[in-house]
This record gives sequence, C-alpha cells and structure tokens, in this order.
Amino acid sequence: MTSVNLCEFCNKPFEVLRTRKRFCSASCSASWKWEHNPPRRLSFPRLGVMLTQQKTKIFDKIAAAGDEGISSRELLGVSSGSLGILSKRLKTHIHAINELLEETDYVIKSDGIGQPYKLQLRDPKPEPSGRRAKLIQMSRQWIATHQA
Repeated sequence: MTSVNLCEFCNKPFEVLRTRKRFCSASCSASWKWEHNPPRRLSFPRLGVMLTQQKTKIFDKIAAAGDEGISSRELLGVSSGSLGILSKRLKTHIHAINELLEETDYVIKSDGIGQPYKLQLRDPKPEPSGRRAKLIQMSRQWIATHQA
C-alpha cells in the first residue's frame, strides 16, 4: 500500500516512494534546497575587482595596515586572525591579486625581502619612445584606415 504526501516545495500531492518522501521531483528538491540554503558568496568586490574569499582577506589586511604596511609574518597569522595559508603561497596570492588589480590605479608592493606589503598607487606607465613608439603609431594608423 502506498501513501500520498504533499510536496514541501510546490504542495502537489505525490505518491511516496523509497527515494522520494518530501518532494514530488528532483527539481522541487533542488529548488527547496536553493531557497533554504543559498550558496555562499564566492567573490567580493574590492576596488572594482572581484576577489575570492581568501584573496579578500589578504587584501583587507594589507589595506588596513595603511602606509606602514604589514609583514608577511603578520599576514600569515602569527598574530591572531590566521589566514590559514602557507608562506610560499602568500606571494602567489599577492601576485594574483596584482594581476586582477592591473586595470586599477593600485598595486600591492613590498620593497624587498623582509619588508612590509603595502597598497600603493601604481606608478604611471612611461610613454613608449623610439622604435616602439613608431610601431604603435603605425599600428594605430593601419587600424584606423582598415576599420569598416
């Protein structure tokens, strides 16, 4: 003898099966789970760039340090608030953040080994000169004449 239940998502009656007890279909089950357990936010905006949760933690600690900067030891969590990453991966994370910040006016820099990381304004790129400038100018002219 089979029993009939109401679907917890759409309230339609359905026949209870061994694999289905609360929902009439897999899509109702998935929809209910989506509404009651939304996925975690995987990226966070910083300076107009979306960063993962781990990179956001690193960026926020460096930005909060201000002009003095923050040492890699402090970033790695020797003090309270551990980031939970290995020291060899910290440079990789910072490099990845800098790649994402490429279109902004900011960059994360350290003046050398043992020096603190700082969020700084990016140095303006020098205008090309010599042969490179001539090639760029010729390329722009060619593009302008061949665009339809």
